[in-house]
Formats: sequence, structure tokens, C-alpha cells
Amino acid sequence: MPNRLADGSSIRGKVEIRFEKRPEVRFLSHLEIARAFGRALRRACIPVRFTQGFNPRPRLVFPAPIEVGVASLDDVAELELAGEMSPDEIASRLRGNLPPGLGVHRVAPIPCRRRPGKLRELRYAMDFSRARWKISKEYVEAFLNADKVHVLRRAPAGGKPRLVDARPAAVEVRLDGTTILLRLRPLPGAFVRADEVLAGIAGRKVDETIGVSIVRLRVEMESCAPENGSGRVMDETAGGAPTGAAPIGEAGHPAGRKDGPRA
Repeated sequence: MPNRLADGSSIRGKVEIRFEKRPEVRFLSHLEIARAFGRALRRACIPVRFTQGFNPRPRLVFPAPIEVGVASLDDVAELELAGEMSPDEIASRLRGNLPPGLGVHRVAPIPCRRRPGKLRELRYAMDFSRARWKISKEYVEAFLNADKVHVLRRAPAGGKPRLVDARPAAVEVRLDGTTILLRLRPLPGAFVRADEVLAGIAGRKVDETIGVSIVRLRVEMESCAPENGSGRVMDETAGGAPTGAAPIGEAGHPAGRKDGPRA
């Protein structure tokens, strides 16, 4: 039976969802989080825009999937809408339907002709107080002064491990007691993980970082002005996006655009 909310032909609005993945569910995979949001959207009767095809899915994009074993305090997802609903109503309905451990901070409109948001940087706190090894100021300085720091990336099932350079992705590394504060930027064609940077700093294998408490503090997105003056501009650098009670999908948001399926 077709989903009554499915609409693969037109986009009526787009919102950014700021959410958290709490420590008690840090071992959920990205796929499990996406499924949890998909179920919550259906139960909440939010007018979601769906992909076309035999197995339609909500047009929900996570620009920076959260690693397994990592908690997140302020993460981001982008959702396309096929009908009108206020950001506050979307946030309220999601909060009532997401499973324990996943929470919604806020929902804000973004220009709906914008492609999936571009990452600017990821911020992490990595507490190694319970590790069998320690990191000193000298370790951090040696990492920052190096041109390249190669670590062996874990291989997917059936694949081969490969060397990645963890140094270029690290914008800032700061030692605060037994915690490493990290600012990580995405690299063209590659995504370096926080535990890979940690392994490079400590001079350890990535597998030896298991047990270190890694928390993603925030995902920073590139600012994007609306096209043709429509929609609203978010200022992530000011600490968040605006929320409001006006419905998404009104005249200020272009409609009738046809998209191909998302990867």
C-alpha cells in the first residue's frame, strides 16, 4: 500500500534537524540511527518527501554520519518536506517518537533548493584517562609539527587495511588534562575519523584506541544564503539556527523541483 505521505515529485520545504546521540546509545550504527529517524517520521505523520522506486525512503541526509562508539552532543540532519508544517511542530513530534538516547535540540528552515549541506568542521573531545597509555604535551607537539602522520585504517569486512594521513585533517589539537580537544575538517574525497587522529597523536594502532571516550561536540556547516532571497539564512557560527512557528512550504519556498535519488 503506498505511503500517503510519499511524494517524489515536488519539494515544499527543507529543514535542518539538530539532534544528539547520547552516550548510552553510542554503539548504534549510522544505519540504525537513520532507521530510527525514518520510523519516527512515519509515526509522527510528518509530511516527508520520499525517494521514488520500489523501496521509497525519506529524503533525510546526514552530512556527517556518526561513528560507531562515538556519542554526539550537537549533530545535524537535513530533511525535505512534501507539505507544510512548522519547525517547532516537527521538533515536538520527533521528540515524542524517537527512541531513548536520540534527542532533538531544534529544527530550523533552510533554503530548499540548496544541495545537501557542506561540512566545515567537526569538534571532538577524547578522554583517554582509562587507557593503558597516556598522551603528553610532547606527543601533541610532535603530531602538529609533522608534515604527515600515517595510521592504518581499519578494513571493512573482506577488505584490506590501508594507510591514511591523519595530519592534514586536524585543524586544532589541544591537550586538556587527560582530554584531547580536536577540530577536524573534511578533506576532499576522504573522511578522517577522530580515532585515527588520536592514534596518530598517541603513536598507536587505531584498534588500541578502543575504550577511549570520544564525544562529538558539534558539527559546523558552511553558511548558505537562500537563492533569490527566499527562505531564511542560518548563522551556525553564532551558535545555532533560528527556529520559528511559520509553516515550511509556503510561498517563500520554491516548489515543483524534481530531484534524482540521493546516495
